[in-house]
Amino acid sequence: MCGIVGFLGNAGGGEAALASIAESMSAYLTHRGPDDSGVWVDERSSLGLGFRRRLWGRVGWLPGPVRSVAAAGITTISPAHWNRFLAGFMALAPGHFRYANPGEKLHKLALILAARDPDEIYRGLTSSGRIPPRSFSPAPSR
Repeated sequence: MCGIVGFLGNAGGGEAALASIAESMSAYLTHRGPDDSGVWVDERSSLGLGFRRRLWGRVGWLPGPVRSVAAAGITTISPAHWNRFLAGFMALAPGHFRYANPGEKLHKLALILAARDPDEIYRGLTSSGRIPPRSFSPAPSR
């Protein structure tokens, strides 16, 4: 689905060197996400983050209206009701298909289906849509 790498070190060479390290680390995650990749570095703290993501390719091919209707249908029923409804199916499902709270997973799927683009998906999944820009922003300078 996706992969994240990061490091905190004392790498010399400035921002370009940090970005190069983060890019080479995320290259090992290519199998985790051919859809998109990126890096973020903070030269002051020698912090670097890299990511690969692979989700949009699985749902992006569906037309927007179809995704919206499916998301609306899923969220019409609360996660607690989904859990009760699917409890019998979970007992019969193979081990790798059993989930403790399938209703929450379905509502997360609805969030993915309702997204207009890949960035909206990941903002929603990483921050529950509350304050996405502040999720990975460096602390303000004093």
